[in-house]
Amino acid sequence: MADVSRVVSPRTKKQISDTADHLRRILRLSPFARVQMMPLLEHVLPEVLDHYHFDVVPDSLMKGIEGTTDIVLPIIRLANQTYERLRRSDPDARFTAAHELGHLVFHSGAHVRYARRTKYDCSSDPEWQADRFADNFLVPIQAIVSGTAKPEAIASHFGVPIEVARRRSWAVQSIRKNKGSVK
Repeated sequence: MADVSRVVSPRTKKQISDTADHLRRILRLSPFARVQMMPLLEHVLPEVLDHYHFDVVPDSLMKGIEGTTDIVLPIIRLANQTYERLRRSDPDARFTAAHELGHLVFHSGAHVRYARRTKYDCSSDPEWQADRFADNFLVPIQAIVSGTAKPEAIASHFGVPIEVARRRSWAVQSIRKNKGSVK
C-alpha cells in the first residue's frame, strides 16, 4: 500500500545525534544539564539566528496542533496551551519545543518534496528526523552511557516524557551490547 508523505534529504541516527551534540556545544550546554527550552526559544535563538521569530498562537488557530515550524522563514510557533505547559516544564511540551527546533535546524530552507511511497524510509521522514533530534538534544547519550540507563531516572533528570527516556535507555543498552559508539 502506497502512501503520500513529505520527504527530505535522508539523515542517519548518527548524523542527527552529532548535530544535536554540536548545537549543545555551540550553546555551551553541558551534556548533563537539562535544556531550558523556554529561554532558548524566546531569548537565545533570536540573538544567534538572523530573522528568527518565536510566536505563541491561540489554540483555536492551531486546531489541535501543538507546534509548527515555518521552513521558509525561521519561525517556531507553539499553540498557547503548549506554551503554557512549557512554562511549567511539562515533559511533553519540552519535547514538542525540541522537536520544532529540530525542524528549524534541519529543514529551514530545505527542499521538501511530496512523494508517493511504496516503502517507508524513516531516514528521509522530516517528522522522524525532528523526533530523533529532540531525543538527542534533550538527552545526550554521553550523559547517560556511563550512568544509570533506567528510564524513570532519565525522564526525571532531563524532564522528558517516559517514551523518550525509554528510547534513550534502549540506545545505551544497544551501545553496551555492541561495545561501540553507535548513537
